[in-house]
Amino acid sequence: MGRVDLAATAKRLYERFLVPLVVGGDVAVGPAIGARAALSLDGGLAAVDTDVRSQVDVARVRVARRLSPVDLLEGPDAHEWALAAALHDLVYALHPELGGDAPDRLLDLAHQVLARVAPPASLAEAISRHTLFARMFELRRTDTAVSWWTGSRTFLGRSPPSRLLAWPRLRRVQTSERTLTLDAMADLPQGRRDRFVEGIARLLEKTPLTDLATCARPFPAFRWSGASLGLFARPNGRVLGLRALALGAREEVDAALGRATRPHVEAGASDDVARIRSVLAERALANPR
Repeated sequence: MGRVDLAATAKRLYERFLVPLVVGGDVAVGPAIGARAALSLDGGLAAVDTDVRSQVDVARVRVARRLSPVDLLEGPDAHEWALAAALHDLVYALHPELGGDAPDRLLDLAHQVLARVAPPASLAEAISRHTLFARMFELRRTDTAVSWWTGSRTFLGRSPPSRLLAWPRLRRVQTSERTLTLDAMADLPQGRRDRFVEGIARLLEKTPLTDLATCARPFPAFRWSGASLGLFARPNGRVLGLRALALGAREEVDAALGRATRPHVEAGASDDVARIRSVLAERALANPR
């Protein structure tokens, strides 16, 4: 892929996927980004409209300030571009109109990218990544069913054309919408769904603050990772981690942490259990009932 194509890909990924993911709005996916492009997009911000970048910067700072008094964020850096591209391709693999083995190829490409991205090397990187992906579980798809006097049709993840909605009383047009969560969108054959869920889990390992802030999510089940435990190993990281956990509903978060801790206890992983218990104890002290 040449330089011009990379610039166009970065612009498309940023403006059609990252902007609505961070700011809100309709996300557009496809065509695939791919592993080679995903790992080569650093510097692509130059192709993005300045006003659009400013909207994203403001929204990211707002997210960051729920954890730390941040006034300015750089990026995306090379790893953040790659993570955004991987999430894009994971979501695109759920597209209802993809056929054959296209979803499997997309999932493989996303996994290749995720294998090349390291966990954040600093707390600043952890915060920065979280501001991009904090709302990833708010992704939705709206399906619209349209019926009229001579037929009906369902539009998956896209709006029906205006011609079908014209003359609603004369043509007896009726519409109904169904909104699907990310979990519901992943209604795939079991092996493919497992691959998708594991991809989301691996992405969360690269952005541990997002992992902690969304630990009560329905899927993938929260699990203590090296990145999240490593975050709590640093004093300032512990503060950030506890603040991230506090963003969720207390009872749901406690239940998720308990489920994630049980395998470490059953496996006799004494070092991990000691670190986890320390976190849980400090969380209990910081949030007395």
